[in-house]
Amino acid sequence: MKKEKLYFETDGEYCHPLSEYEQRIEDGEESIGLMLAKKSVGSGFMWCKREGEIVEQGDGQCGKFECKNYNPCNRKSGRCRHLIHPYEQTGKELVLTKDGFSNTN
Repeated sequence: MKKEKLYFETDGEYCHPLSEYEQRIEDGEESIGLMLAKKSVGSGFMWCKREGEIVEQGDGQCGKFECKNYNPCNRKSGRCRHLIHPYEQTGKELVLTKDGFSNTN
């Protein structure tokens, strides 16, 4: 099963699936400016799904003694299973309307 693409609102901080923006259009918004999101690999940051915040690599926030939700993938130590790559904007701008997408660049 293929994952649904994620999008940032043009000036937004968080990305969401397209279905959330489509619902807003159905609820009456005329148009929404969006940017396609992509995984940010190698940035030195991770997203903690459990805590809902960005964790910087090596800052001591994540680990056995720092976080009550720490759950290593190998059940001993290392990367926590709650950490995923964060997303960043690709720069590809789109406008979503009731008629679908249109490119802005």
